[in-house]
Formats: sequence, structure tokens, C-alpha cells
Amino acid sequence: MTNNTWQVTPIGEQIELLTDYTANGSFAGLKQNVQYYNQPNYAALVRTTDLEKKFFAPERFTDKRGYDFLKKSSLTGGEIVLANVGSIGKVYRVPQYHQPMTLAPNMYLIRFKKGVDKDYAFQYLTSQIFQKKLLSNVASTTLSAINKSNLRSITIPVPTLEVQQKIADILSSIDEATQKTDQIIQKSEELKNGLMQDLLVKGSSSYIYKLSEVADLTSSKRVMVSDYVDDGIPFYRSTEIIKKSKNIPLDNLLYITNEKFIFFKERFGAPEKGDILVTAVGTIGIVYLVQDETFYFKDGNLLWIRNIKNIVLPEYLKMLLSSKFYYDILNQTSGGSSQKALTIEKAGTIEVFIPSIPEQKRLIDILSSIDNKQLDNTNTQNNLLALKKGLMHDIFSQKVLVN
Repeated sequence: MTNNTWQVTPIGEQIELLTDYTANGSFAGLKQNVQYYNQPNYAALVRTTDLEKKFFAPERFTDKRGYDFLKKSSLTGGEIVLANVGSIGKVYRVPQYHQPMTLAPNMYLIRFKKGVDKDYAFQYLTSQIFQKKLLSNVASTTLSAINKSNLRSITIPVPTLEVQQKIADILSSIDEATQKTDQIIQKSEELKNGLMQDLLVKGSSSYIYKLSEVADLTSSKRVMVSDYVDDGIPFYRSTEIIKKSKNIPLDNLLYITNEKFIFFKERFGAPEKGDILVTAVGTIGIVYLVQDETFYFKDGNLLWIRNIKNIVLPEYLKMLLSSKFYYDILNQTSGGSSQKALTIEKAGTIEVFIPSIPEQKRLIDILSSIDNKQLDNTNTQNNLLALKKGLMHDIFSQKVLVN
């Protein structure tokens, strides 16, 4: 089917190669011929966990025999790979590396025909339009996996090669700007962590208190799934607190009724401006200072620091706990069980450095200036991501035609 010189076909018709780890042989053959190593060896086994990292550093390897056996899924860099189990649909470009590479399990290697620009194809595969089609195929199967025939059946719009390259250039330029902004954010974060290490932890005029001595530590009361409603008072989980701490817009919110919120607030209290919430299960140690806002939150998943004594400013305590030094302490303190959890009792034993109020104010001023710049950079990054998301939707749905 064509539409304004755009051909829409099943993606399988545009693919030259679709393969994976298991295409190299039977389970028995793979087990017999492919040996895994945790130390560097002849070839790197490229996994999704490696591709998720900011800096590509494979941690699993195989020898030359294993690499030769896996020749159908060998990699040289630049290939498009797609997770077919676990993080289904996540798309990556394999980076260049200084030694041979081969694909690990749970991913497809996709190579397109000459008529499809690989940068255009990569952008399309990362678009929401493609992802929705992909996940609808997954939802229709009994296993949380995408098989090759389902993947091949998903359609792809294919304009002329010249238009494909223009589209890829437009979207890649936004990616580059986003990446540069991310690098600035990372550099600023490193600067801030260094300053916090020196100013907060090494301050000679600080007194040391246990966290339980400077505030009350508690959690919320149990909210049942049946209490969720379509509209009302926002109900935050760790996901929302992490986003708010990073100034990321919230979506897919849960709510409880205003009546239920009033009941909890009158009986047990609710977060108020100046309170602090810390993620306490799963992702440990993300810290959020409550602003002038109304919400309730998930019990157990978040540690609630309230009734902070007047020897410490909430802004200072939030900055202290947000430092890399205390992030590590919070995670170390949460260990010791099958599931990491920062309990009230464990958190209360953590020692905190508390200087005088004037010194706290000075430190807040210094670090807030960095935070404000970080906020500007984060807003820029979020705007770029939103711009790209909108452009991808308009381009790939052909609402906007690139000539």
C-alpha cells in the first residue's frame, strides 16, 4: 500500500536478517560448545544489561570456540538489536568495541535490506507507534515474549531512501542534543557530589546525631487496591517520588478519594511541606523534600521523615541524604535480607553530620545554585525528549510529511 510515496509493508518484507542466539544450534549443541566466562576472553557476549549502561563494558565472555559456534549472531558494532524477553521491545544499537562480539540470549539481531536506511529503521523501532504494535502482539500470546513471525508481521512505513535519511538526520540531531545535555547533567552531578563530600561530610564544625534523634521516622498506613479511584488525591509510589525528585512529569497516576485522604490525615497524618520521603524498597535512597502539595503515599515502599527538629533545616537534611556518600550508606544499611529494604529501625541508626544553622544556610545556598542549574538542564532535556516524541508520532503516522 502506498500513501504520498510512502510504502507501508510488513517489516518482515524489509528485513534481510532476523536471528538470535538460539539460531546457532540446539540447546544441547549450545551447552556443549559455548562456554561462559566472567573474565575477559576471546569474544564479548553482548547482553541487554550491557547495552543499558552509559558506558559499554561487557561482563560476560566466551572463547574462540564459542564465538565460532555463534557465528550466525556475531556482531561488529552498529547493529540493531531488540529485546524479545524481559524488557520486550527495547531497541539498542550495538556500540563499537575493541574485540569480537556476539549476541547473548533474549535478543534479536535485525539487519534491513538495502532499501531501508538503518538509522531510519532504528528510529522507527524506538517510536511509540511501533512499540504499541509490538506489545499488542505480545499481549495476544501466552508467554511474555515476541516471536519472529509476530515481529515480521508488524508494518513499517517506508518512504524513499532520501526521505528516510532526512528523517533519521532530524531525529538523530535531537538525540545528539539530548546526549550533550545529559553529559552536562552528569558533570554537574559529579561536581555537586564532590562539593557535598567536602562541605557536608568533612565539615569540622559538624555534630554527629543519629537520624532518629533529629526527626521522627515512620511510614504511611495501608491503602488497599480497592481504594484506588479515577480521580481525587494523588497516591504516590516509589515511581512517582523518583520522578518528582528528578523533576520528571508524572503520568499514569493513582488516586484515592478526598474522604479517604481526610480519614488518613486526621488519624495518622499526611506528608506536609518540609517532610522528607526516601525510597525504601527496590530502588533505595532516592530522596524527595515535600513541597506545598497534597498527596498520600504507599506504605512500606517509602520512608517518611517528619517532625524534623529545629537543630536541622529540612533543606539541609534533604541535601545531606541526597549526597552520594549517604546514598551509599542508605543502600548498605538496607542490606542483610533476601529483599533489600530500608526499615525504620535501620534508618534510625544512620549517623548524620549537623553543623550550626548559619553553616547549614551557607551550604544550602552553595548547593542550591548547582541544583537550579541542574533543574534548567533537566527541563531542557525533558523538552527535547517531548519534542522528539511528538515529532516521531507525526512523522511515522504521516501527519507531517518530510520531503
